[in-house]
Amino acid sequence: KERKISLNQNLFLSVMWAEKENLRYFKMYPETVFVDVTSHSNNKKYHLLTFSCKSGANKQVLFLKAWIPNQRRFSFRWVFKYGIESLGLHHYFKYTELFMKDGDPQQHNEIKIFMGEYLTNAFDGACGWHLVRQGCIRDCPGKNAAGKENAEKWDQFLTHVKNWLYSWMRPGYCETEDEYKISKELLFRYISSQSALQAAGGQQQLLDTVKQWVQNKVIVSENHFLFYLRKHKRAFHTYCSNGHEGTNFGMKNHTIPMKATGTMTKNAKALTMQASLKAAEMNADAYRNVTKPNKKWSKLPTAPHVTPFAEG
Repeated sequence: KERKISLNQNLFLSVMWAEKENLRYFKMYPETVFVDVTSHSNNKKYHLLTFSCKSGANKQVLFLKAWIPNQRRFSFRWVFKYGIESLGLHHYFKYTELFMKDGDPQQHNEIKIFMGEYLTNAFDGACGWHLVRQGCIRDCPGKNAAGKENAEKWDQFLTHVKNWLYSWMRPGYCETEDEYKISKELLFRYISSQSALQAAGGQQQLLDTVKQWVQNKVIVSENHFLFYLRKHKRAFHTYCSNGHEGTNFGMKNHTIPMKATGTMTKNAKALTMQASLKAAEMNADAYRNVTKPNKKWSKLPTAPHVTPFAEG
């Protein structure tokens, strides 16, 4: 019904493809995997589902792409159950330590099923940037909600709350369950404090809205973002998918761009060319790191043997 297809017509469901060189990076660095869907990627209104990983030089690498008709369960089921398995990648996903997504509930349900079968060692991660920053914009009162005279104070209050939430996701703050529980209790006391009420211009309903957002939209996903739950994972302290979001932006603003008015075939060729150029750039960068191993800024004995990112 959605695409006005009659009973005697066939529906093109999905296609998945990968470039050999970028796939090689995933096989070398399968520890962190990011997944996201971007729309406005072709003239048939199909969505582009992309997978990426982090290289040893901390570069984001798109290694897998798929056109899917929508973001419903059957589309994700085809990708995770049949597409990835047919490419023979399920073996490498067993080495994934963190699987990061943006929090879409349909993605989450299908990924959860997929993780039980293939991602047996991975932590099911949710993007902190989507939960905190985007969630605050969507669910919390805006900058001028407390009045123009309190706009700056209210904005500082929201920034402080967001940074507090981010501290639960990053190393060096709450690294045990007890520390997290204490920090959570202190956050709610801060939201209920007199200084917070002053920042809200005396409007208690603004603070109640913020408290409800923290309780009902952020803390409910705590099992997917708390640092102390994944600190034993080799996930390089990743807590958001901003790098992957940047690749989606780059695909549409490249010198060989993916256009919303382009056909799937034409855009797939553009994406493949982008991937080839990216792989060549990364290979050249890796070569420079190998041929110039000395790092005068570091006195550690590991300096001549590792990349600048690993050393610093």
